[in-house]
Amino acid sequence: RGGAALTLVANLGLEAPAPLPGLLLMLIASLLLLVGADGLLALFIGWELMTWLAYLAIGQGREAGGAAYQYMLFSAAAGFLLLGGLMVAAGAGVETLGGLGDLRGMTAVSAWILLVLGIVVKSAAFGVHIYAPGAYTEAPEGFTPFLSGVVSKMPVFALLLVLGRVLQPQVVGLEISGAHILAWVAALTAFGMTMMALLQEDAKKLLAYSSIAQVGYVVLGLAVLSPLGWYAALFHTVHHMVFKMLLFFAMAGVIMRTGTRQMHRMGGLIKRMPVSFVSVLIGIIAVSGVPPLAGFTGKWLLYHALIDRGWPLLLGFVMFGSLIAFLYLFRLIHSVFLGQLKTRHREIKEAPLALLIPQVVLMGLLMVLAVAPQVVLTPANAIIEAGLGHSLQIVQDGALVTPHGYFHPAQMMIFVGILFVVALVLLFIMKPRTTTVKQLDIGFAGEVPPPPEELHFAYDFYRPYKRAFAPILGDLPTRIWNQVGEAVRALAGAGGRFYTGNAQTYVLYAVIAVVILAAVSAGGVQ
Repeated sequence: RGGAALTLVANLGLEAPAPLPGLLLMLIASLLLLVGADGLLALFIGWELMTWLAYLAIGQGREAGGAAYQYMLFSAAAGFLLLGGLMVAAGAGVETLGGLGDLRGMTAVSAWILLVLGIVVKSAAFGVHIYAPGAYTEAPEGFTPFLSGVVSKMPVFALLLVLGRVLQPQVVGLEISGAHILAWVAALTAFGMTMMALLQEDAKKLLAYSSIAQVGYVVLGLAVLSPLGWYAALFHTVHHMVFKMLLFFAMAGVIMRTGTRQMHRMGGLIKRMPVSFVSVLIGIIAVSGVPPLAGFTGKWLLYHALIDRGWPLLLGFVMFGSLIAFLYLFRLIHSVFLGQLKTRHREIKEAPLALLIPQVVLMGLLMVLAVAPQVVLTPANAIIEAGLGHSLQIVQDGALVTPHGYFHPAQMMIFVGILFVVALVLLFIMKPRTTTVKQLDIGFAGEVPPPPEELHFAYDFYRPYKRAFAPILGDLPTRIWNQVGEAVRALAGAGGRFYTGNAQTYVLYAVIAVVILAAVSAGGVQ
């Protein structure tokens, strides 16, 4: 509800399409229906309403036709899988979500597999992720923050329900092996989408891949199937909503003022849009998972959960992906706000007040989560107790305590603040003697140097990584799905030959079908 309210406020400062506010309000209602659902039918209705309304909202973007179509195509596949799982459960006499825990045997296994596959597709796991970046990128700037921060968490909510029920009947083999597979899918999604974010020139697409990666971390925490993992997942769910909405709101203002999403066409905006710069700076610190902001808390809990579970390989894989995230985060702030200010941007102004208010609120929330993570972790106890049957007291006297260590968030914030002030004072006192030179006081091999606006080397920033990873991460999943699409079109074309439009042909088909059925029935009687 808070994310929806901030989104509505932000839209007052944007040139939002006329239907968007109404669609947003209806989407909020569908999410409330989904979250409050108790029956299987109510859950599916809420899921489908959310999908259709999100599709219509994405389609309000100026060039969102293809992206919205892809979003709907994969979302429909996810919906069919979810419906299949719910139908299996309903066929066993289950009518409510609470009854899912009563399933047994192959009925339980079939239901869980279908439900989890539907959730995995909807959460844009690696391999079925190709629809999500375009949807995030081409959606209206006034809707993308809500899509990333709130709507993307609904599959996580559904997965929480499913995993919470599957543990109660203790389905043989599914609890451990299935969770381990799900954990690797989530880790591969987090790592792969981080690598893809490195290769983007479009600021919104960079944040889109980052959003998919962060959902991967959440799913990984749930797949650990332990209180520590669920604490990490639930905390990161809330934290991701806050910092990703902050980043998308900030970039919405930058895109609105500059008229472009291409980062190499920006640069030097720190003086023209200082509040937006601070928003992005705090946002990327939160994403990176370094002290003193709450990103460190989420990663710390997740790492301890993986250690506790005995999955060291997954731990190393995820830690490596987190380190790589620094590269695209640095690029985002360097390409957009540092370097040379383009001539055409010398007179632009800060984002409208309606866009800045949500950013200030979200920055305040990030600070609250940093010094007092218990505002999320304490209420999470009830959810973990209901799903896993037990929880941990990880909040003790303001400190976070696990079997593998502890730290005090508020004290860490104070300590880092003191270090920053001391470093700033020392830098001011020990300031070295400097010589001021003009911007173009440079040697350029006897040639006339380019104007200052062109001295910002942001284009193709990580070309070596592109050469190394793009053929695998970028082209392979797309090629596979293109081949699937071609096969389906070929099959449909072959099937279409039977539809001649001639009524006599259709009568002949019916007669042949009756004869075949009669022959089969006669054989069965004998």
